Parts: sequence; structure tokens; C-alpha cells
Amino acid sequence: MSLLKKTLGFVAVAGFVSFGVMPANASDVASVQSVTESAVAQAKAGASDDVRLSSLSSTERELFASSAVKSVLMDVETGTVLSVTAGDVVPEGATPEAAALRSEMQSRAVVPGGCYGPPQQPCWNGTAYNVQFAGTGTDYGIWGSRTGYAAGPYTAMGCWDWGGTVCGSSISPYTFAYLSNVATGVSHSRW
Repeated sequence: MSLLKKTLGFVAVAGFVSFGVMPANASDVASVQSVTESAVAQAKAGASDDVRLSSLSSTERELFASSAVKSVLMDVETGTVLSVTAGDVVPEGATPEAAALRSEMQSRAVVPGGCYGPPQQPCWNGTAYNVQFAGTGTDYGIWGSRTGYAAGPYTAMGCWDWGGTVCGSSISPYTFAYLSNVATGVSHSRW
């Protein structure tokens, strides 16, 4: 994977283009990459996520494991999945900014192949702009005011800064993950 793909995240908003770049401090970059790579490797290896799914009912666990379109709520402090809801909805407990953003996006014409589809693409959703990604791999950056992320047609995992790097549980294709609080996205992985 090229160094460019690993260090730049592409952002396109209504004709405006900018880049999210990793912090200049090499130890911060190395830490984010190390935590992300470890979490992704564990998820790909099928490591048990029971601790992060422990608060879910058996019905929610079945929905979480299914291929159905769903929305999950993640605790921003731990990456624990707090709830799973069928469909593309903002779950109760998500940051209020997520509901406002979702309402605003639904009032606009949907861009085919955009963050909200159809078909949904992998994204970090946020209050000022959405960050859309292409293909498999991991993108790193500093994307402020993130309210959640989407998998698109891939299994995906987002990591964010919350007093250190926190990674959410991996989510199946066409799943929306909402955070319990606004955070700074630092990586988005797809496989």
C-alpha cells in the first residue's frame, strides 16, 4: 500500500477538496497506526469481540452478525457496541449532532454512490463534512467532529481519538456506526 494512501484522507464537499493529514509528531502517528493495525488484525483473525458486545441482547447480537442493513451505537470511550437497530436510522443515544446531520443529509438530493448511497460508500460522517473512502485498505488522518462511520460494501472499522486511540468493533457491509459523542476520527479500515 502506498505511503500516500496510508497518510492522506481525501475529502470532497460540494466541489471543495481538502486533505486530512496525520500529525507531525512521529510517535503519535506510530501509535495510531499500531493500535489500528492491531485491532484490524484481531478482527480479520476472527478474534472474539464478546466483551464489546456484552451489553447486547441475543436478538441484537444476531442482528449485529447478520448481513442486514443496520445502525449500531458505539461508546466513544471504549468502542463497545451499546445497541443495534435494524435499518438506516440514528439510534437513541447517538450524539445529537448525528441526528441533525442525518436530517440535513436526507433533506438534500442523495448523491448516487455517496456516503448515504445508494449504494452506500465507506465514510467518516461529521458535522462539517463527510470523508468518503474508496476501495479496501486503511486511511489515516485527523478528521474533527466525527459523529460516526459507514462500512459501504466492505467490513470496516473506525478508530478515533478520545484521550488516546479507540477503535470500534468491526462492522459488516452496509452498516452505519454512530458514536455516543463527537470525536476526532484518525483511521478508517476496510476489507
